[in-house]
Amino acid sequence: MTIENRKGMPPVPSNFGVILTYAQLRALRVVKQYGWKLSFVRRVNLQQAIPVIMHADRDNHGVLEADGGVNLKPDIKIRI
Repeated sequence: MTIENRKGMPPVPSNFGVILTYAQLRALRVVKQYGWKLSFVRRVNLQQAIPVIMHADRDNHGVLEADGGVNLKPDIKIRI
C-alpha cells in the first residue's frame, strides 16, 4: 500500500514565479544559459519549495537555494 503524502496540499502553480524567491528566479535565468532548466519544484510538507534543476544531458541535477545559490550536490533523492 502506498501512502499519499500530498493530501491537503495545494498544487504547485504552473507559474513558478509565485513560489520562487527573486534570487532563485535570477539564478534560474543564469543557469538556463548553460543548458540547465527547471525540472520540478519539490515541497516537503509545508516547508519552503525546493526548485530542482536538470542539465540537458539529464545526468546532472541540482537545487536552487533560497539565496540564489546553486547546489549541485543536494541531499535529495531524484527518481529519473
